[in-house]
Amino acid sequence: TLTGAPLLLLRIIKYFSINKNERIELILKKNGPLVNEYKKYCNVVHIWDKEWYYEKNFFKRIDNRVFKNNSRIQKKIIQKLKKTPPKLIFNNTCVNGNILKKINFSKSPVISFFHELETVLKMYSESISYLFNKSDHFIVPSIATKNNLVLNHNISKNKISVCYGSVSPLIKNQIKDSKLDLKKSLNISENTFVVGGCGAKISENDYMSSL
Repeated sequence: TLTGAPLLLLRIIKYFSINKNERIELILKKNGPLVNEYKKYCNVVHIWDKEWYYEKNFFKRIDNRVFKNNSRIQKKIIQKLKKTPPKLIFNNTCVNGNILKKINFSKSPVISFFHELETVLKMYSESISYLFNKSDHFIVPSIATKNNLVLNHNISKNKISVCYGSVSPLIKNQIKDSKLDLKKSLNISENTFVVGGCGAKISENDYMSSL
């Protein structure tokens, strides 16, 4: 989706693809508008759970449903990873525990990038429990996220690195240039302190143009 975690993952993958000579193989829980962007920077992109009911062709939908294509696809992914275990598993967000259970059959180290605080962690308690046990290190975007893992989940401080978030320079410049125009359009003075909101409501074209 065009939300924070998938977009940030795309920026991380893009950096390593351009600056490091590493093979990147990506497993996505679902399909979505960023898949083609991921494919530009990843050697392989797997879709773990294809939502067959979005398939336009009626017969393909029936075939997917009857023959459980998702199960077959998942088995192929697992078999491939067994033959060539990854040097590192980078788990993005707290919701992937069920997938990690199936692919973490090797001694590959696991780094988990946790963006979420306690309310969301409680929603994925089963997934979280497995990730806590299997993750060798955690990356978090804030002190609050780190404190939550330490205080509420007994994660050692030594296993957590804080890496603050950011926006791309292009978006930053667009915001800077548009501040005065925004205040004029709202009929407020130039010295007024403005609180902005951020979230998922951004068009695909607007985001792609900023990459």
